[in-house]
Amino acid sequence: MSQIRLNKLCAGIDRTADMGAFPHDFTSNSIVKLSSTELLSVVDSFKYCESPKDLTKVDQSIWELVYANTTENRTANLPELLLTVAREAKESVLRRSASWALLKLGEAKLLKESLSKDDDGNTHGWKQTLIHESQGRTDWVDPRPVRVVESELGYAMTLPLTIHGVVQFRDFKYGDDSVGAPYSIAEASKTIRSTKEGRTAIAGTNMPASSGKVDPRSYEWNSFAAGPIAQRQLVGDLVAATGLGSFYENLTIQKVATDPLRNGLDHVQGYLFEGMSRSIGSNAMAHFYTSRGPQPYYLSGRIGDASEGVIFVDTQLSRHAETHIVTNKNVPYPYVQSVRGLFFGPARMNPAILNHPEMPLNNLLQIVKEPYANGWFFGEFRSAVVDVDGDGTIEINGMEMYTDLAGNVVNRTPEGPQASLKFAR
Repeated sequence: MSQIRLNKLCAGIDRTADMGAFPHDFTSNSIVKLSSTELLSVVDSFKYCESPKDLTKVDQSIWELVYANTTENRTANLPELLLTVAREAKESVLRRSASWALLKLGEAKLLKESLSKDDDGNTHGWKQTLIHESQGRTDWVDPRPVRVVESELGYAMTLPLTIHGVVQFRDFKYGDDSVGAPYSIAEASKTIRSTKEGRTAIAGTNMPASSGKVDPRSYEWNSFAAGPIAQRQLVGDLVAATGLGSFYENLTIQKVATDPLRNGLDHVQGYLFEGMSRSIGSNAMAHFYTSRGPQPYYLSGRIGDASEGVIFVDTQLSRHAETHIVTNKNVPYPYVQSVRGLFFGPARMNPAILNHPEMPLNNLLQIVKEPYANGWFFGEFRSAVVDVDGDGTIEINGMEMYTDLAGNVVNRTPEGPQASLKFAR
């Protein structure tokens, strides 16, 4: 149902819309209880955002509205408001998110207008990619100079991934009062002592499951929309990377959670995706990949905190993508100008947010399968080449990589923040 609806909204201007199913069960309970009018008011407050939490609310409200719209029932003034955000928001990530939302609504004219006066090179390139796609073209090449950064790990290309999607999760119903719920607000607010500078920080909200029994038939599905900003708080920063000789067969996805334990260290996980690719045009490829392998699940419920033990859980993720391939005299091989696609996989979500909506979306989903997962994350991803260090030149392999070509993590806790991710913050 949702895929059909989104297809109608952006029919003919968004190649991603025809890639396949994008499940979204309308019988699930939305955790966002605001009306369209209230969501519009939140989006309209973008000029006054003073904290990351405010920024997240604006971005999440944008995507709640996008998913609620249909061709028959459009939210009044939403396209015009998105254009304002895409042109005027001081945060480049919010301008990129709003322009993407215009594409999903099928607003090609307003999308083109959003390019006006945006002098950020990466945001300009992002918008140009969307605009040319809305015109049915894959021939746009970012005109900025390009240079290759040598990779010690053997990578030929690294791209940051941006996501919007739907998180659906189950809230199990416990009939026996003696059996504790698998998550609780008390546990979620438990403090941990940092080992660095004696600081105290709030623990993550991803608590381990109770050992009590539960009737697997007794649960309710809940859902919410997540935009590119919520992605960073739920999943972390994502990078897609390929080796020179493996572009048509596999790629590595690296996930970096920024300072989850408030000790100055970031946390890295890696996923090897393998499958097949085929040509769909003179400069476009389609890729069909899955990832299977063990991933660490931290029993403390906090990413990177092994104090209560770690279980390695077999995990499976799926990814469908299209890449736009270009050449440049300064790069000795064809490289990816842009990528778009769909993915889905199991996820872990803290149901405490159902009763405490003020809780931040910061539980950094541990993507593992049953019995450690209680939900799914269905997403659409995009990326375009970026200037990592702000010098006006696009860097190939400009992202820091702590995962090798096989998806193995070579440094799980690098000192943060990662310089190459600043452009997305």
